[in-house]
Amino acid sequence: MNHKTGPWKITVQPKGWIFIGTDERQKLATVLVDCEEDKANARLIATAPELLEALDIVLHYLERDFDMSGNDDRITGALQLAYVKADEAIKKARGT
Repeated sequence: MNHKTGPWKITVQPKGWIFIGTDERQKLATVLVDCEEDKANARLIATAPELLEALDIVLHYLERDFDMSGNDDRITGALQLAYVKADEAIKKARGT
């Protein structure tokens, strides 16, 4: 199953609630805000579609331009780690 497409927006409600959704009528998540960390978490949730899209683009170009299986001398350890972390995050987001 695919997620709801973005962008997702934050709507601050009275009494410490933040709604996250595609618009004010379609809520995808609700966050009770008790501290600054809760606000940061709400922003991260709302940014999820854009982050997933960015990771998809990064992986596309890495796979297009490099042999990511470890046989490309141009691949550094840091680039390989970034590739693996991005791939894992995409799979986690998609449930695969």
